[in-house]
Amino acid sequence: MQVKLEVVDIVHFALSIRLEAMGRQGGDIEQVAEKIAEEFANSMQAEDIRKTIECLALLTLTDQGAHFNFIAGIMKYLDMPFDELYEIYVGKNVLNMFRQDNGYKEGTYNKVWYGREDN
Repeated sequence: MQVKLEVVDIVHFALSIRLEAMGRQGGDIEQVAEKIAEEFANSMQAEDIRKTIECLALLTLTDQGAHFNFIAGIMKYLDMPFDELYEIYVGKNVLNMFRQDNGYKEGTYNKVWYGREDN
């Protein structure tokens, strides 16, 4: 499960990259969404999950871009359908809003509850 949470974090940052680029270029949100959906539909992966993650990292470091096709490839190795990605993404977003509302920025929020991190 932890790997899937990390994939959701990667998607969050990839979406941020795309939205920032759209803002700089004066793009259209619908076009951005269509392009992302196209990349998810055309997944790319290497011979194993480790190599696929390395490809994603190398590409991102090289061009500072978002590569949803390789994220989709990682999801295939994890047997993680898009619906699961969405559900976890929404859950993490709710948790992050809760954290912000309860002292995260101030450094007073405690992420460990009953011996387990709330993530």
